[in-house]
Amino acid sequence: MFDRGPTVWRVEHFDEIDSTNTYVKRSSRRARSLVALADFQTAGRGRMDRSWLSPPRSSLLCSILLTPGLESDQLQLVVALVALSARSALERLSGLRAALKWPNDLVVDGDKLAGLLAEIVSMVMSCVWWWASE
Repeated sequence: MFDRGPTVWRVEHFDEIDSTNTYVKRSSRRARSLVALADFQTAGRGRMDRSWLSPPRSSLLCSILLTPGLESDQLQLVVALVALSARSALERLSGLRAALKWPNDLVVDGDKLAGLLAEIVSMVMSCVWWWASE
């Protein structure tokens, strides 16, 4: 990896959007450090193109556009790093110790707390996290 200097993140919030991940993918040609947050998604999705729908304002729906500067065969490392970082942040901020159910879930006491969907778009990685209290 190489040092590209400080990253300036653009954060965009939506009351409602089709999908934060779809938005970030569409924006990937003109943005490099983008976070999309939404209160509600009308066409959210999970792994294997499964639908993800949660009531408005009941989940943290967030997609992050990452440009890690890695070779394509190393991008799976970013997914693992994001999952481990989210688990660590959750514990530091809340005291909850989550288990990782690879490749994409944080689980507390047997309940899924968060999921990660990573997609590669033209050598740019878009990661979407959603947090739900079920």
